Amino acid sequence: MSQIINASEYAYDIDRNHTFYNLSAWIGGFANQDDAASITLSFLNSNSTEINGTAVTIGPVYASDRGSVTKLLFRQASGLVPPNIRYLNVLLTTIRSFGSCDAYVDNIEVILNHI
Repeated sequence: MSQIINASEYAYDIDRNHTFYNLSAWIGGFANQDDAASITLSFLNSNSTEINGTAVTIGPVYASDRGSVTKLLFRQASGLVPPNIRYLNVLLTTIRSFGSCDAYVDNIEVILNHI
């Protein structure tokens, strides 16, 4: 699952290195299963081309991270939005280890802050 966020209204601040991002989500799974989810934030220019080497990923959260119990753990990443970015792509990826996928995700959030 993915969503494109138009950040072009922030172009002035982005191009002057005045915009920071915060990507966060609650990520987890079921019992001792290693079904896993991760969220990747990619930075795209005005042509919707990804700027190589700038993507950031949170997760996955495995059973060992959760103590083999069903729960969600908070994960986040922050940083400077690279210059010339006009779009953000938020991509949720899940991986099934066995049976049906029991990777859980809640409250995916991307916040842009300007200084």
